[in-house]
Amino acid sequence: MNQESVVLSIPKNLQKQNGTVTLHEILNTASQFELTAFTFYDALRDKMSAELQPLVEELIREEQSHLALFQDLTQHIDIQILMFCQIAVPLHYEEFSNYIHLPRLEDFPDDQTILHYALAREKIALAQYAELAAETPEGALRDLFSHLAQEELLHKRELERRYEEMVIKL
Repeated sequence: MNQESVVLSIPKNLQKQNGTVTLHEILNTASQFELTAFTFYDALRDKMSAELQPLVEELIREEQSHLALFQDLTQHIDIQILMFCQIAVPLHYEEFSNYIHLPRLEDFPDDQTILHYALAREKIALAQYAELAAETPEGALRDLFSHLAQEELLHKRELERRYEEMVIKL
């Protein structure tokens, strides 16, 4: 396959346009987002109440699996061809990107604060992945973003449930 045929096979919404970011940047930011979440939850593992330990363990496993999905995806030749194509910057990209910075653990003195932060992460991840799924052509990328959006929705609901239970107890 020559380079010209590769360029012609790229879907229109992945071709160069203003206000864009590369697919490589999107996937790299998403990988960093998942790595930061894993690192954050792992560091808090022993600081949370016993009641929330199972939830934290599940979140650690989920974030690790999300990171593995991104790493595996980048090995696919179809994706490698598209890595430096431009896509429209997702609506929540900047806010999503802000979460790649690991917060200071001393800013999370209790379970309620931790749940509040985790819920905010899950909400922005859901918005980001849902938009990417809606805007990505059919195929492995759309499937990945759809899968991640569904997982983030489940996490969000579970965190909301736990948060409400905690607030009711107070």
